[in-house]
Amino acid sequence: MFDNQLILRTYEKGGKETSTYLIGSFAFMIWDERNRLLFEERDFSGSRTLYFHRTNEKFAFCTTIKPLLNLPYVKKRVNEEWLAEFLAILGIADSVDAASTAYKHMEQVPLSHTIVVENGRRDMGAY
Repeated sequence: MFDNQLILRTYEKGGKETSTYLIGSFAFMIWDERNRLLFEERDFSGSRTLYFHRTNEKFAFCTTIKPLLNLPYVKKRVNEEWLAEFLAILGIADSVDAASTAYKHMEQVPLSHTIVVENGRRDMGAY
């Protein structure tokens, strides 16, 4: 069984509690058509990343940031606040906003976090 199949089957059985059944490094998004929600999750180790760009009209995600920056509708603007914070703090793990990145309009799922987008609302929480 491939990793993506294992994660999908685990989500089908465990729903929003998927992380309690997974061991190892992972980062994924699942569109749950039945419940009309987007479920995103990232493991505690940080060895896998999950970046996303969203506007009112578009949503794109990838495990690396470069393909997202190549999209024609993504503006490549430096996030000066993130950069100043990164330079002032020894490690990004101490960042005030773990979802921010070096680019404006580009976010990441923080370590050990779940994001659920449902009915136009985004809820993020640690697990």
